[in-house]
Amino acid sequence: MVTNRRGRAADLVAWYDDRGTSENWIKELKLDIHADRLICHRFRAHAFRLQLPSIALLLLAYFRRAVLSGTRLASATIGTIRLHLLTVAGRVVRSVRRLWFHLASHWPGHDLFTACHRALARAPA
Repeated sequence: MVTNRRGRAADLVAWYDDRGTSENWIKELKLDIHADRLICHRFRAHAFRLQLPSIALLLLAYFRRAVLSGTRLASATIGTIRLHLLTVAGRVVRSVRRLWFHLASHWPGHDLFTACHRALARAPA
């Protein structure tokens, strides 16, 4: 690493590492959640349109930490989680007491989806 900052090498590496982590979070927010689509002309509209993807990012990060901790997606990016777990063709049927998810029988993420469903069912309400 070449820098003109002063300090101990370990402190500089830790600072750059933290900086890179925060830049990766911003990149996830922009690319994976599409938070860069701010086309309104008013400040409040922009603020609201930025809050929705921010909330979605926080919810997915919590979901990754709480539910996906023992799976292959435990350290995946939000875009990878969305691609492998949430972008699924299917049909949802609602009855009086239940929700039925009709998914393809040969969907590659079926086992992971089932494991996440079990983890959510065991979670305290």
